[in-house]
Amino acid sequence: MKIFDLKPGGSVVLRIRLPAFGWRLSTVPTSAQVHVVAKGVMVAIENTGPESIRRVVLRAKLPFSVAWFVVSGLSLATVVGALVLLGWRRSRA
Repeated sequence: MKIFDLKPGGSVVLRIRLPAFGWRLSTVPTSAQVHVVAKGVMVAIENTGPESIRRVVLRAKLPFSVAWFVVSGLSLATVVGALVLLGWRRSRA
């Protein structure tokens, strides 16, 4: 979820489904002062700093790393390649 141009002292209240493994918060600029409070299904995001925040991003934490996707993709490509090779050999025989 991305929020753009949060003014000084401004706040946003969202009704979102919170991820089971938590979330990561990032801001632009990175030194921005942001206060996030989750209560039930509501999340309040407040700019407590003296400057506008260009972007606030809330991302869900995943229970596995990006390497899981890479290994899965390589495994799938290997299986497809082996099936194509077997089919090609059978057609030549």
